[in-house]
Amino acid sequence: MATTNPGQHPDRRALKPATLMALLWGVAYGWQQDARARQAQQIGDVAADLHQRFALVMRHLTKTGRFVNLCETKCEKDIPPPPCRGSWAQVTHAARFGHLVTSYSSGPKSCNSW
Repeated sequence: MATTNPGQHPDRRALKPATLMALLWGVAYGWQQDARARQAQQIGDVAADLHQRFALVMRHLTKTGRFVNLCETKCEKDIPPPPCRGSWAQVTHAARFGHLVTSYSSGPKSCNSW
């Protein structure tokens, strides 16, 4: 049986400094784990909110994309394609456009030259 101080109950022992330090370290570790759990909960809440916001933005972008595609489809139906879609036809159209731009930029023509 362990030695006890006189007047002390036999089941109660005095805490040694090493035992007290180990107990305090255990309490500190528990507090740290509790703080980490609270921080993890806060991070999870913020992440869930951010996820909801991104989902809303993506829904809006998807809807916008559908409308852009719809407009493109309607414009393709309304505007006839050029007679030839080859690269040479595009070059000639661009050359005509370039000629118009340069003739306009050189100044207005007199009515007699029309």
